[in-house]
Amino acid sequence: ALDQALAAVAAGQDDLPGAAVARRSLAAAAPELVAHELERCRRWRPVAVEADFRLTLGQVHGWLAARGAAAPEPPAGRTDFELVGTIDRVDVARDGSSVAAVVDYKTGQVPARSRESQGRELQLVLYALAVETGEVSGLPTPPGGADRWQLGAGGFYGLAPKTLGFKESLDGGGDFIAGVATIYRQVLEILDGIAGVAAAAA
Repeated sequence: ALDQALAAVAAGQDDLPGAAVARRSLAAAAPELVAHELERCRRWRPVAVEADFRLTLGQVHGWLAARGAAAPEPPAGRTDFELVGTIDRVDVARDGSSVAAVVDYKTGQVPARSRESQGRELQLVLYALAVETGEVSGLPTPPGGADRWQLGAGGFYGLAPKTLGFKESLDGGGDFIAGVATIYRQVLEILDGIAGVAAAAA
C-alpha cells in the first residue's frame, strides 16, 4: 500500500519543479512517517483534511468576551467582516470527549513553540478558533451533547526528515486566548488603516 501511495504521488508530480527531489524525500521519510502516524492515531482520529472555515469579526469578539478578555466592539458595519482559510487537518480524541486538535503540515522548518506565547505565530490560533466557533466545514457532530468542539492541542506536523512528526505548539490555555486577542487587534488595525486611506481619497 505504501508503494502504491508513493507511485501515485510520483505520477502527480511529474510537471512540478523539483519533483524528483520531492519524490526521493517522501520515499525516504515514508516508513518513519507511517510509524509516527500509527502512534498518533492511538489517541487521535483524523476527521477532516483541507477543511475550509469562515468566521466573522463579530464571532471573534463574542468568543473573547465569553472568556472575559477585554476587546472593543467591532467598528460599525464590520461585525460581518469575514476571516477565511483552510486547515490542513483536524483530529478528534478517541476517548469519546469533544476535544479536537488542529494540524498544520510543514515541509520545511517547524516554528518554535515560543513564537505562540510571544504572539508571533498566529496560524494555529486562527485554525483553533475556527474549530471552537463551529465554523469549520466537514466536522462531525461533537459527542455527548456538546454543541462545539474544544481545542485540545494544535501543532505542526513536520514532513521533512529532520522535523518528522507532530510537534504540539498550542493548547487551550492563556496563549490561545492571547493569540485570539492579537488576531482581533490586528484585524481592527487593518480595517482602521483601510478606512483612513478611503477617507483620504474621498
